[in-house]
Amino acid sequence: MENLQTQEKESGNDNLCTEGIFYDVLDNIFQYLSLKDLCRAAAVCKSWHHRVKIEISKRNDIESLTLPITYESDDNDSDNDEDTFKYLQNKWHFSDSLRSLPHFMLLFHDSTYNFKREHDHFHCYYANYVKMGMFYGCFETSGLSLNTEEVCTIKNLGIGIALPSTDKLKVDCYVPYETDLPDHAKSSTMSRLANEAISSLLSTEDEHNCFIFLRNQSEALKEDMISDNNSFLAEFSNSLKQRCKPGSYSLWGGGVSEITYSRFGRNDFVWLTVIRVSGLALNSWSIVLKMNLSSAEVENKLTNFKKDIHLKSNSLALAMVPSNNNESFQQRLKKTEIFRKIFSNIPLVGVYENTEFTQIGINSLESDLNQVIVHSNSIIYLILTTE
Repeated sequence: MENLQTQEKESGNDNLCTEGIFYDVLDNIFQYLSLKDLCRAAAVCKSWHHRVKIEISKRNDIESLTLPITYESDDNDSDNDEDTFKYLQNKWHFSDSLRSLPHFMLLFHDSTYNFKREHDHFHCYYANYVKMGMFYGCFETSGLSLNTEEVCTIKNLGIGIALPSTDKLKVDCYVPYETDLPDHAKSSTMSRLANEAISSLLSTEDEHNCFIFLRNQSEALKEDMISDNNSFLAEFSNSLKQRCKPGSYSLWGGGVSEITYSRFGRNDFVWLTVIRVSGLALNSWSIVLKMNLSSAEVENKLTNFKKDIHLKSNSLALAMVPSNNNESFQQRLKKTEIFRKIFSNIPLVGVYENTEFTQIGINSLESDLNQVIVHSNSIIYLILTTE
């Protein structure tokens, strides 16, 4: 009996030794893999997922905040679900430059977006390859651009901006339930809801925060819901100014045509979403430019803005641009021409929305405590930079 126990113990030690060697080999392999391949490896089993997380924790750099999600048009596209899914698997890709598994994604598309087909397949594809509780907000816009290229979602899924959650970069998101705004409006407690939102977002103390605020301004919204939305935004603005010092945060966003928020496989229609990004790896700045400024005034403001910011190795810019449906893409593109000239090395995602919609943002370099955050007929720029 004693010999048997000894043999079992030795066998167990051999198994542990073999397993340890296997994981050492696996770790050596994983250090050379791109994000795309790491995602696939993480989906194999729990133990591989754990080793992938260890590998991610070793990578201190966040090389890019952009996650292109586009595919080339194909005349042989099939309506057959199985064929379509195979096609999407081949065509959609993760950026190899992103060195950390995405935690949250902003997914922008235009009104040509085939919501059911594209959204369902993308979510299924992503869930199968990542398997780690990624969640995202999906936002309909009037138009999109990436640098000088028009993004049309008849041919492309859209533009995805991935925000990895690591020790160096933290992501928090607030989305009220559908009944929250009307209930608090009726009970005159909207300020309490706004304070709760700020408290949930500022879960950690960081020297700098970036806020992205996107609100639903769909034509389908009733007048009382628009009023409730405006009331929340006003109270949120007041609470934000009380909790964050001038210069310690940036703010970018505005109205969009439709919002769908998805987390852990659950899809909800929502009225607004607020994302807070912070951490040691991040700096960000926002600036508000009125559309009626002359070209010389815009160039002067952006030139001075550039002098006062310090970019790290990787940067991304967002622009919220008012636009009407009759404008050509070239007319839309001209509105951001000066910014692209001054910040020629920074990728710019242009989000074009109806001129009736509001724009949300602050001049983050100003020390004014009473800045207005809701604007009309203005372009809001945001620059995020990481290392």
